[in-house]
Amino acid sequence: DLRVDNLRGENAIYQLVDILRMKIEQIKKLSPKIKLFVTAVLPTRLPQMNKNIMIFNRLVDELLSANFNQTVWHIGVGHFLDSSGLLATNLTRSGDDIHLGIYGIAKFVRCVKHWVYVRARQEWTRRGKHNQSVGSNNP
Repeated sequence: DLRVDNLRGENAIYQLVDILRMKIEQIKKLSPKIKLFVTAVLPTRLPQMNKNIMIFNRLVDELLSANFNQTVWHIGVGHFLDSSGLLATNLTRSGDDIHLGIYGIAKFVRCVKHWVYVRARQEWTRRGKHNQSVGSNNP
């Protein structure tokens, strides 16, 4: 939990990242061929909480690049930020500084669909199946 009230300093964020690392290692051990996505924690409209979230996301990005490069995809949050680096107000619920509203959820779903498509397309290209569409039943 990255809420300001729940953290006892930046060291707690490092502990959360370490827990994530252990979970990814367990998943990959149980299913080595899994296509794993890790979404970054979405920002909020609360500057102090957002600071913790951005530290966490940076550490997760560094962890994945160093230890799981090309096997785990880290999905970023840049599309959800306003010019101040906070969650854009048009993506939130009315009067809610943390949760996505209908437009935010729709944007998140579009982004996830795009990321999954891009990864699948790269897999097909890497395997030399350039002319086959993603999702096709033909091997």
